[in-house]
Amino acid sequence: MEIVIRHIEDCPNLDTAEERVRTALRAVGVVDATLRRELVRDLPGAERLGFIGSPTIVIDGVDPFADHAGSVALACRLYHSPTWPAGAPSVEELERAIEGRT
Repeated sequence: MEIVIRHIEDCPNLDTAEERVRTALRAVGVVDATLRRELVRDLPGAERLGFIGSPTIVIDGVDPFADHAGSVALACRLYHSPTWPAGAPSVEELERAIEGRT
């Protein structure tokens, strides 16, 4: 499994997203995943990737949280959790997304 966290420079939610991904991986027992960060530097790159905000978590080439309503942007991304919009998916949401790819 490959997980890429795409982000813009100085993303305030990057570390939180990575910590939650690592926690979710441990919780579902995935030990052989590759996790890396990918900086999205400019609008052409964002357009090429279909990047709709930072951080975007991509699991095996798929953004499991994509709503396809967002537009390409070099900006922060909001995730709609059951309790409040957040800057990163919850650990539980990530666990479900990871389990859906295994």
